[in-house]
Amino acid sequence: MTFSGSGKVIVGTLSNYATSPALVVTGTDSLVTTGSNSVTINVSSLGTVAIGNTYKLIGYSGSIGGSGTGGFVLGTPLPSRAIGSLVNIPGEIDVTISAIDFLKWTGNASLPNGWDTATQNWKLASNNNPATFFNNPADAVLFDDSASAANTAVIINTANVTPSSVLFDNSARNYTFQGSFAITGTTSVIKNGTGSVTFFNSNSFSGGSPSTAAP
Repeated sequence: MTFSGSGKVIVGTLSNYATSPALVVTGTDSLVTTGSNSVTINVSSLGTVAIGNTYKLIGYSGSIGGSGTGGFVLGTPLPSRAIGSLVNIPGEIDVTISAIDFLKWTGNASLPNGWDTATQNWKLASNNNPATFFNNPADAVLFDDSASAANTAVIINTANVTPSSVLFDNSARNYTFQGSFAITGTTSVIKNGTGSVTFFNSNSFSGGSPSTAAP
């Protein structure tokens, strides 16, 4: 298999490839790339991956011709805000999942818009870049003391939100929630810290409330 110039390899559900590669190139020295970072490996979905585990993307025999392993680059962002990197071992190009990123509430973009799927009222925990909330695949979210005191009234007025988990870790900030929509689904809502959280809307999450945890 020779990539002449730029190319793409699309991998399906990553967790399916814990023991065997998504793509196997037959023949010794048959995998060839042309140009640094010229072939992008895109992952369609994570499935049930585990942080710290390595998953097999491409299998080959012999060596990679042309630009070698430097010809491959991992497509980003990964699904579900995963953080990963390519790993080359003899006969394989793999990816290791090092973390799953999550969101912190800021309310900075538009507090009246509140918690929806269009407004960048969040930031990524990994780099503080502004972000929007995803219902599918569901984001894990954190409300802590990093939000401005003026931005702790959270409105859910556009549609129900279904985060994968909700963690309150607030002592210096007191949060309130209101609006005609709610937090729903099987998420757990976890409360740490001495600050208060008051719900004025009717929520219907069903995942329980452990005493301490993290997204």
